Amino acid sequence: MKTISISQRIEGTPKERMLREFFLNSGLFQIFFLTYIAVNDGIRATLADPANYLLLISAVLQTWVIEYSGRHSAWKSALYLLIAPVAYSLVDVALDGWAKFINSPYHLIYWAFSVLLALLTYWRSRQQSLVHLQTILMNLLRVSLFPSLYFFAEWYSTEIARVLTYASFIEYWSLPGHAYILSSSLMFGFLIGVSEASRNQSFALLQHIAKRLHELTGWSFDEAFTESSVEGVVSIQGQRTQKIILFMDIRGFTQWSEKHQLQEIIAMLNEYYETAEQCIVNAGGAKPQFTGDEVMTWFAPDNNLLERIQALKKMSIDQLKQSGLTVGIGVHYGEVIEGLVGSNTTKAIRITGDPVNTCARICSAALPGELLLSEDATGVLKLITTDHEARQVVAKGKQQTLKVYGFI
Repeated sequence: MKTISISQRIEGTPKERMLREFFLNSGLFQIFFLTYIAVNDGIRATLADPANYLLLISAVLQTWVIEYSGRHSAWKSALYLLIAPVAYSLVDVALDGWAKFINSPYHLIYWAFSVLLALLTYWRSRQQSLVHLQTILMNLLRVSLFPSLYFFAEWYSTEIARVLTYASFIEYWSLPGHAYILSSSLMFGFLIGVSEASRNQSFALLQHIAKRLHELTGWSFDEAFTESSVEGVVSIQGQRTQKIILFMDIRGFTQWSEKHQLQEIIAMLNEYYETAEQCIVNAGGAKPQFTGDEVMTWFAPDNNLLERIQALKKMSIDQLKQSGLTVGIGVHYGEVIEGLVGSNTTKAIRITGDPVNTCARICSAALPGELLLSEDATGVLKLITTDHEARQVVAKGKQQTLKVYGFI
């Protein structure tokens, strides 16, 4: 099953956004109108009329363009809401002629609704301070489709020709039954607008909190772990696994920091951390751990991993060169325990085991600018070591020395 990213959960998937756009804006007139046609003429007659399919196709086209055109300016947001009526009108006029098209009152409703919707969308995009009023007006416009279609359907339902004037229009809606339909529809739209405005305000706050928490979580956990934890499938139990371990620290950092201001030290470390993390993530490594001037991470064994580690070394050295510093790197391979560890309130993904301590010792033995790989690491990475200097490293707690190789 495909995992839905947190950003999609916050913003909604493309499918969810398209459905919302279709049912609330692009396809709303079509839904009201086709419902009326089906009730009056029957479902069979509705399905037999090609114009009805044209209405739906134009609405789907507009929905698709709005979703996949990305974020755009206020005037484009408004113009995109006219794609469906323009497409429908052009094809319908070509098929039935201009006279028949212009004499249909439903086309007038369709265009009036679309234009007003576009104007409200433009206003909402340009003016953010009246968002509640805009939401209420938008919902009043949506529900107005019902009394509008009802009025034209009843007015033109008789064979007697009636002229629509301002006086006749007011007289029609003054009748008790008609007044109830109009006032109830508008009241319903107002109540929906107030409810949606309140919901949107709460949802905007939740979006802000969720994005902020996602950002804060990203400081300690990688994207995959965060998303799996939202799914509820994250395992907090440690598991034994074989990993390539990497330690890297700055050579001469203590002496350098004694000669510089605190702000300079923090700025330099932040740049160093940023460079290291970008390289490690691009290389497929775990979320790095920063301790003082030390960077620690781990990888799954990979035949091309050495090239990526060498890229990490080069970028780190290039970044530190301006401060007169360099790094030493140690790489080892072995069985570790990987999992989420910590107290009830503080947890982190960590690896533990003797190979971790051994890798730290190898890193300490690396000369400035040197990359040292243990014999175990070169073996699992299938590296040729005949052209590389070999030497022995004494590791604390080990009875035998470790054979390591220096790589550029």
